[in-house]
Amino acid sequence: MDFDLLKPFLNFWRCGQPRRRAAGVRPDPFASLIFAASALLALSASVSFGQGGPGLQAVPALGLRVASGFTVRMVANEVVAPDVYCMTLDGQGTPIFSTRGSIQRLVDANKDGIYESAQTIALVPSGAMGLLVDGSTLWVSAADGVFRLALPPPGANPSPARISGDPVVPLKFSEHGVHAIRKGPDGFIYILAGNDAQAGGQHITTKSSPANYVEAGALLRIKPDGTGVEVHAHGFRNPYDFDFNSHGEIFTYDSDCERDFHLPWYSATRVYHVEIGGHHGWRLEGYTRSWNRPDYYCDTTDVLSYLGRGSPTGVACYQHFQFPDRYFDGLFVLDWTFGQVLFLPLEPTESSYKGASEVFVEPIGANGFAPTDIVVTPDGGVLISAGGRRTRGGIYRVDYAGEKNRIVNAANWRTHHPSDLARVLNAPQPFDSWSRAYWEPLAQALGASPFDEAAAENNPVQILDEHRIR
Repeated sequence: MDFDLLKPFLNFWRCGQPRRRAAGVRPDPFASLIFAASALLALSASVSFGQGGPGLQAVPALGLRVASGFTVRMVANEVVAPDVYCMTLDGQGTPIFSTRGSIQRLVDANKDGIYESAQTIALVPSGAMGLLVDGSTLWVSAADGVFRLALPPPGANPSPARISGDPVVPLKFSEHGVHAIRKGPDGFIYILAGNDAQAGGQHITTKSSPANYVEAGALLRIKPDGTGVEVHAHGFRNPYDFDFNSHGEIFTYDSDCERDFHLPWYSATRVYHVEIGGHHGWRLEGYTRSWNRPDYYCDTTDVLSYLGRGSPTGVACYQHFQFPDRYFDGLFVLDWTFGQVLFLPLEPTESSYKGASEVFVEPIGANGFAPTDIVVTPDGGVLISAGGRRTRGGIYRVDYAGEKNRIVNAANWRTHHPSDLARVLNAPQPFDSWSRAYWEPLAQALGASPFDEAAAENNPVQILDEHRIR
């Protein structure tokens, strides 16, 4: 940020207002307003985000630009996948998404990579804003909380399930309500709640909860059986999604209050390295008011990166081998308002990370592109869904094409490892459902001894680096 840009406005203030006071003239409130607005415009113009990276190339047929060296194509059109709210992958890597009124699984009958139809697996009048596949269980954030449904196996065609009974975790469902659900590296279920989800003291049912009170939005953690609710972090406004990196650290993308844009207390959309038990600044419920503590307060979690105006949606940490090495363990975040997919190459610094954002995908011309979620596929590509508020839906796929062998190597990553132990330790996207479906049975068959020995060597990362596909 270049504060030299503020000098003309500071000079205006220093030269004009003191002279008025000396002459006994009351300071002009409009001059004060002009100063504040002009200064903030200068500051916002000097904040750099969505820049850098490999450059962009246009794909006019889709009305998009994508990072150089990558390809993008539509794999499910807006008829097959209309107005997508959120998306996940099942144990086979098949997309499951929610739209208004239902949850559906995509069908690729001829295995050409294009989904021709979708099977309705659950009827949800409100739609869902969070989905998680855990074995044969489908976790859903909808209606008035988080529910568990039986997930039919691929190819089965039972009657669609319906949400009924009490939720596993009661939370209000709304645009600022209950959102993403993920299974963490510890085997617990994590639930993200916006500042209108009514998370509170009733959601602290264990003495081990990292936070002992809740303010605004929160990240909750529960056991897989639905018991033992804890508040893992709080003080959020309305983050829609979050993810874990390869070290189990959590990242999320929180929203701004657009009504405060260019006011002194405006807080831009921001990426957090989530602090366990930490307060992340936001203090109020609802979407019409704002009150946040700045991150320089000693009891407030630091902001990893400010990203300006926007509406945060999907988040994904890339832990696969198809994309160039610089993308590994980096963070993708989606902005619904401006239709951008941003990438932050995260660099460890002291006890946290730093990273400047760069545009990975964005719309061109009059094309509508409102991204809502992002997932990494078993062969290392990414799927990006679009929709929300009855906008045009669809699901897009991005692959790296700069090196021809990367896609093949990423799809066949198992063959590059000499043992089942190495395959378990090097499994890509290890916390995603399709990856767990592969490595968890292997790990159970191996037993604890090989992992104890790897840990005793005190250098398990060497196994990871030695056999990583490059």
